[in-house]
Amino acid sequence: MTIFKDVIFYLDGFAPDIDEELIKYGGTRATLPDDNSRVTHIITTDFNRKTTRLMEKKGIPIVNVKWVEASIRRKHLQNIKYFSADPRYFFTGVVIICIELSNGDLNAIHEGVLALGGQCTEVLSKNVTHIIALDINNQTCRQVLKRPELGIKILSPEWFNNCLKQRQRVDETPYLLTNYIFDENRTKTDPVLSPMIEKINDSVEKLNETPLKFTKQVLKNKKIFFSKDLEINENLLHTIETIVLGLGAILVSSIQNATVFIGMYREGNEYIQAVHRGIIIGNLTWLYWMYVYETWANPELNLLHYPIVKAGLPEMHKMVITISNYQGESRQYLEKLIKALGATFTKNMTPSNTHLIIPCEFGEKYSAALEWNIHIVNHLWLEETYAEWKLQNITTPRYIYFPPKTSFMKIVGNTPIDLDVIKLIYKDVSNVLVEEKSPLKESNLLKHSNNISLNNNELPLDSFSSSLDMTSTLDNFGLQVHSDNESSFQVSNCDSTKENPPPFHKRRAATVALERLHNEIMPDVLLYQKECKRKTFIDSSEDIINSKKKLKEISIEFKDLKNNQVSVKRKTIAKPFPTNKDFRDYNIRILVTGYKDWDNQMEKALLTIGIATVQDAKDCTHLVASRIQRTQKFLSALSYVPKILSVDWIETCLKEGKIVDENNYFLIDPESELKYNFKLLDSLDRARNNKHSLFKGYLLQISPAAVSNYSNGIDTIKEIIEVNGGVCTLAISRKNQIEYELIPILISNISDVRILKHFIEKRKEAGEVPLVYNMEWVLTTVLRQELNFTDENSLLEEYNHLYMS
Repeated sequence: MTIFKDVIFYLDGFAPDIDEELIKYGGTRATLPDDNSRVTHIITTDFNRKTTRLMEKKGIPIVNVKWVEASIRRKHLQNIKYFSADPRYFFTGVVIICIELSNGDLNAIHEGVLALGGQCTEVLSKNVTHIIALDINNQTCRQVLKRPELGIKILSPEWFNNCLKQRQRVDETPYLLTNYIFDENRTKTDPVLSPMIEKINDSVEKLNETPLKFTKQVLKNKKIFFSKDLEINENLLHTIETIVLGLGAILVSSIQNATVFIGMYREGNEYIQAVHRGIIIGNLTWLYWMYVYETWANPELNLLHYPIVKAGLPEMHKMVITISNYQGESRQYLEKLIKALGATFTKNMTPSNTHLIIPCEFGEKYSAALEWNIHIVNHLWLEETYAEWKLQNITTPRYIYFPPKTSFMKIVGNTPIDLDVIKLIYKDVSNVLVEEKSPLKESNLLKHSNNISLNNNELPLDSFSSSLDMTSTLDNFGLQVHSDNESSFQVSNCDSTKENPPPFHKRRAATVALERLHNEIMPDVLLYQKECKRKTFIDSSEDIINSKKKLKEISIEFKDLKNNQVSVKRKTIAKPFPTNKDFRDYNIRILVTGYKDWDNQMEKALLTIGIATVQDAKDCTHLVASRIQRTQKFLSALSYVPKILSVDWIETCLKEGKIVDENNYFLIDPESELKYNFKLLDSLDRARNNKHSLFKGYLLQISPAAVSNYSNGIDTIKEIIEVNGGVCTLAISRKNQIEYELIPILISNISDVRILKHFIEKRKEAGEVPLVYNMEWVLTTVLRQELNFTDENSLLEEYNHLYMS
């Protein structure tokens, strides 16, 4: 075996066993200084050794001895980034899995860990070293607690925050959740919870005493605005704000004052204004890169340093893409690019794959792709499709050219974002989104609230923002805020929701319209003629509205800044979006789905009469819907047995200016009940008995093809399964994967032959009947709140007929 055949190494330090292993598996020992020009790797026992530092300055990769051990164990060269001896990569050797965190927090932690040399995974395996969670009341943590010999640490997210603040891997002990159950319903005075809270608070206070310092202020005098769509918790946001301040930046509370915009998606009023104004636009991946290297980088030069399109490119949704012969950071880069385009990435290749991306015509996947008629292209096809936001023709010569003596892998990531395309996409809407006074305040809001009576416990909308005691909340941070006029900040959203989307994202029509901008508003440029709408769940009864109407619905203008500012005596940092500390004080907390007229102004008006809006199904007391829908919100909320009301109830409450009797507004939808063959009242009764444990004891393994039509992939179905008590993982067989002590169910489709075969054979070997179903079974089961293992929607008979006959 010649694992290290292309490696010319110099071992700096005493490790004779490593030296012998390298030579045994094909490595070549270098002699310095004679081989200075040939050496490919410095393997060191100490990064501060003189030779190591000298070669590091010359750009030679520096790795620790674990790189050699891992490469031999896994039988191929490992990504040197994950085994760097450079102390800047302080998460080297760390493999993290995040459990039940919000999408924003999950993304922020994943990108940070990857940038700092660690690895992230969605599958629990023996390679995992750390679990980041809010509590241990979930199946993943329970499985780990049964296997203490694995040494996996279950930590609070504060551990990650404080590693960033201290710029090193801090001791995990104060953040261990192993002996504590972190229950949101408990108070900080709870005797069981108090010790952990005190430990974490002590650690945070010590870190806050020392400001974060960098040797280079690469963001000096740049005015940073953080987008609301990042949706990260307050503590993590504070940590990131501390980082940019340490890099010399100034934090601003208004996009109008910003010179740098940092967000997640290419949508929303703030992003459109940033494009219109021509300021610098980047994402957290870009920020983390500068945090590590303390070097300025133009985010336009790296496709993944720029915000992504939430729903991906519609033409890519049905593509199933795999990669071969790319390694390390190049491979990681392409995997992320595939997912950002909305395609499905698979580690292994089957006949169901549509494309293979390779740098050279070599390998088993290449031979199989020829046999199975799978499209074979190099990475330029992928990069230029993303950069120009237009599906490129795979027959273009440069996409199918593989130079025999040149490795295409070395030029991965050199394609910049095409800003001209982005400006063309948004130029027709920028003018209607940059004015400063909102017509909604005088139309929608007054229409809904003109009859609201005010008493001592009710606040008028104009004074609601200014009544909040934001000074005491923000003084804790002691950070600088910058405004061209005065030290003040804008409070434009007074709701108290968890994972609350920003105002301009609230309306489904607005989201769909922005996605269509990428594909239809400039037809001569982008050549898109198809309908494009975000897919959370496929529901044939979903209405499609023409783009002109949607554009009008998203043309929400800015409010007058002065009307919504609160003066602050001391300089503080303006929080981009409100916290969720007060929403539990409301007796009525609604989750809204499928209401096309819903907007931020209605939400504010409801707050004044005592109705809060939440985004998490676990937090709602009432689900408000226009009809029965198989959306993520509807199906997730169903298991918590809220009262399900018609949207008419909201409209009546707003019209009368008070909370009206809900008994006359329960949702009635016989048409949908007939369509899905169930009764809503029966489902609610079963949900009460189930107590959100419908899937308890079951492990639902989801194949990539089963979620290929969903823009958010497995995340869409995962939440629904988990709120119903089940465990959800990808159906990908991996070495060292930890087996759950649960009954497995495979959710797939008939095209996933390899996954179906593997699962069915394994279950039969164990003497069990294979439970193999399509996605329709999951949706129907949750909607009916009834677990039935019948032939309805089963794939077993079809599989046997097609492949076993």
